[in-house]
Amino acid sequence: MSPWWLWCLVFATFNLPTVGFLAAVPFGMRLNDMLKEKAPDGSATDATSYSRVSGALGAIMVTSFFWATGNMVLGLTLRGDVSEVKSLLDAVSVFFLIGSALFLPYAFNQLKTLFPWGANAAAAIAQANAGAALAPPLALQSGGCAPTRLVIGNLSSVSDGALSAALAAIQIQINRDFQPEWGATTILASQRMKSPQSPVQIDAAQDAIIYLGDKAQDPSDGIDGLFGHHALTNPGVPFGFVFLDACAQRNLDWSVILSHEILELLADPNAITRVVGPDPKNPRAPDVSFELEVCDATEMDCYSVGTVKVSNFVTQRYFGRNGRSAATNICRLPLAPFSARPGGYAQYHDSDGGIQILDGNHVSQGQLGARAMMGKGRRNARRAAATAPAEKQTLGEVL
Repeated sequence: MSPWWLWCLVFATFNLPTVGFLAAVPFGMRLNDMLKEKAPDGSATDATSYSRVSGALGAIMVTSFFWATGNMVLGLTLRGDVSEVKSLLDAVSVFFLIGSALFLPYAFNQLKTLFPWGANAAAAIAQANAGAALAPPLALQSGGCAPTRLVIGNLSSVSDGALSAALAAIQIQINRDFQPEWGATTILASQRMKSPQSPVQIDAAQDAIIYLGDKAQDPSDGIDGLFGHHALTNPGVPFGFVFLDACAQRNLDWSVILSHEILELLADPNAITRVVGPDPKNPRAPDVSFELEVCDATEMDCYSVGTVKVSNFVTQRYFGRNGRSAATNICRLPLAPFSARPGGYAQYHDSDGGIQILDGNHVSQGQLGARAMMGKGRRNARRAAATAPAEKQTLGEVL
């Protein structure tokens, strides 16, 4: 039998590091963030990562059994019952195997964060191997050049300070995440408008505007009033709308929808560009033309830039093109090319020229209501209402 002081020394040496490790494990909201898919900047998105959930369960099993078994082995050894140690280890080994099976796939997946050069090389190899099946990057000039400056005309109850904070985050998103993938950027600015008739300082030749309002169907400050006034005062200037009641219908922060509209306007300012792709209903049918909307397919996904939530968006790879990213969306969530995420959708023109909508899973009544509420203010509705639809062309001609 070992002396008491040796027992204290051995158990303290073993347990103190374990307690320190457990104290560093995130709990509560931090644990919730840990189990989410990660955005490009490492922040949590709203999508749960099931590999992270299984990895967490495996880590809990391995840690708890290691801690309990370690203490029992030390106790048996100090007491002199060495023969019982093997029996104990044989009894608990299966639990270590189960925990390891749950945890190790996640652990190996995270090794790429320690060796970014390896991950980049692997992505480059994969992209090179797939290059024969992928077309060159999209040239966005067919839909008009991205505006030099994009003004947010604020008629809403959102304070100027809150809007400025959101625009600062979206500007970071554009410069850091969007421009490297899509090649389009702009300078964001805001102006307070008391009514649709309020003058807005914009350069008709190189600026664009998005109107931010409270109620889409307001008879004076809603879509109809703004639509008509814009057509009279700023004809030809790319534009868009964001209304707080439509954001609430979608159950999304207004900053997410504002980010959504800004990115889509940058990708296709005049809402005319289409991309040829397979018919979602019949892959053997003639190809169809998808509208170049970079946030519709990921409409319900978002990530954070600082404390501001911004919209997920698709990459060139989503449209079957070779871009900077090997993923189909910037948050790297599951999404096949020319498809839609849960809650998202894509609009395309079939081989007969008819307009079709491909909805992802779990599109809510609130989302459908928001689409109806926005009416002709939606970019897709303006495409559908175009008096001169784009003539059917080949992929090379369209792009």
